[in-house]
Amino acid sequence: MPINVSARLYELFNAVNIAGYYNTKQEPVRPYLGATLFPPTEVVGRKLSFITGRAGAPIALRASALDANAPLRSPIPLNVVEAEMPFFREGMQIKESIMMDLAVALQTTNEALWRPYIEKAYDGAYDLILGADATVERMRMALLSTGVINILDEKDNVPIDIDYGFDTASQMTTLAGTAMWSNTATSDPMGDLEKAMIAANIGSARVIMTRATFNMMRASEKLRGNIFVGGVSPATVTPQQVQDYFSANYDFAFTILEPRQNNYRLAWDAPTADIRKFFPDGVASVVQGGVTLGETVYGSTPEGLTADMEGAQTEIVNTGVAVRTYTTPHTVNVNTVVSETVLPSFPEIGSLHIINAYTPA
Repeated sequence: MPINVSARLYELFNAVNIAGYYNTKQEPVRPYLGATLFPPTEVVGRKLSFITGRAGAPIALRASALDANAPLRSPIPLNVVEAEMPFFREGMQIKESIMMDLAVALQTTNEALWRPYIEKAYDGAYDLILGADATVERMRMALLSTGVINILDEKDNVPIDIDYGFDTASQMTTLAGTAMWSNTATSDPMGDLEKAMIAANIGSARVIMTRATFNMMRASEKLRGNIFVGGVSPATVTPQQVQDYFSANYDFAFTILEPRQNNYRLAWDAPTADIRKFFPDGVASVVQGGVTLGETVYGSTPEGLTADMEGAQTEIVNTGVAVRTYTTPHTVNVNTVVSETVLPSFPEIGSLHIINAYTPA
């Protein structure tokens, strides 16, 4: 991103420049899977409302005589999901000491000396926007892997469950004993996934799992025997052989989450060992293939509603993530705040089936 080094220091770090830095530096891991399955949209306010219905086979029309009133069918049972979208906000400061270091660095015309200082400051704001991305991906993947979203109310420190109408009794299978995929000598992942597809009442299916779960599945002796039926069964099967087998025989397509696109930390200062997963190991989620599942709905934020406030600058990235910068005169700090009001919609949640295939070590 071009940088105007002749600008005043506090003018270098504004919302427009930060948004531009973010857009040009986007990493290969993005967009996240959730952004593809739940494309973004924007509404005014904080209210999310959508209708869900149970998937099912079509019901044939009843025969009727001519010149007679049509018999009335009972209305389709629908479930209206309404929720207040949660609000997330966090900020950072470029303090006076950092600004002094920058001022000294900018005295030279050698870009190699001053650019690292400026990019380090921009990276702080960039990380805030990445945090906004990670927050909504946590919600989307929780919905796909558990059927519900859990959010901690920071004010009252109370967990909040957002109910989407997911029916655990009919839409979740938890394997046990010899059926668990970790018991590779007796597990039957083909049968488990086929049953899930039938229960979800879908045609072609997308199966979502982590790389670790996929590797556990392909270690199944029964799967290996089915792929090489009538021939010599090798010690292992390749990922492509598994994909081809399921595609040809079950109309399944696998979406495999690699660690780099599935990992996050709860806090910027969390230890490296404290890595969390958006989508957990040991779970396989079956959804309709080839379609989007809902939307990532962004609502209003205080920063977005007051974008024209004097003394502040606000830019919107990713449809609904607000980036605001402002300067305090004493002490002299340049402040960056990133906020979002967001929640995914999932009107087709009735076509989701979750398999808890094994318990990770």
